[in-house]
Amino acid sequence: MTGSSTALLAVLDSASAGPHPHPAPEVSPPAPGCDAVLKIAHLGDCMGMLVRGEEIVWRSDEMWWSFNTPLQLGPASRTPPASAQVLTLPARADDILILASDGLSDNLWDEDVLDEVVRFRRARLPAAGVGTTPSKLGRKTLAGMLSEAL
Repeated sequence: MTGSSTALLAVLDSASAGPHPHPAPEVSPPAPGCDAVLKIAHLGDCMGMLVRGEEIVWRSDEMWWSFNTPLQLGPASRTPPASAQVLTLPARADDILILASDGLSDNLWDEDVLDEVVRFRRARLPAAGVGTTPSKLGRKTLAGMLSEAL
C-alpha cells in the first residue's frame, strides 16, 4: 500500500525509573536479575527478537490481513494504531535486542539469526565476569558490526 509502513518500536526503561503516569496493562515490575524493561509496540511483519545468553527469550508474531498483506499504518490503511501489540519485557545488561524489517525474517530462520548472534558474542564479547568492559570497541560499534553480520 503506497505511503504505508509496518512499525516496531522499543523503549528501554530503567527499572529504577519508578511508576509511570499511564502504564500499559501489561506493565509488570522487572523480573529478578533484570535491570530494566523493554516497552515494545509492534504492528505488521517486521521482526523483534530478544536474545539472552544463547537463547531467544522473545520473538514477535507477524501480523497479517492475508498472504503477503501485513498490517500497516498509513493514510489509506484500514489498520488503526491501536491494533499494535504492546508488551513489556524484562531486560538484562547483556541482552541483545534485534529490531528488523521483514527482509531479515524472510531470508533467515530464527535459528540462523541466533547462531550469528552467538558467534558474534563469543568472538567479540568476553565471558561474563571477565574484564570490566565488553570490548575495546564501544557498544555502538559492536551493535553496528552485529547489524552488518546479519
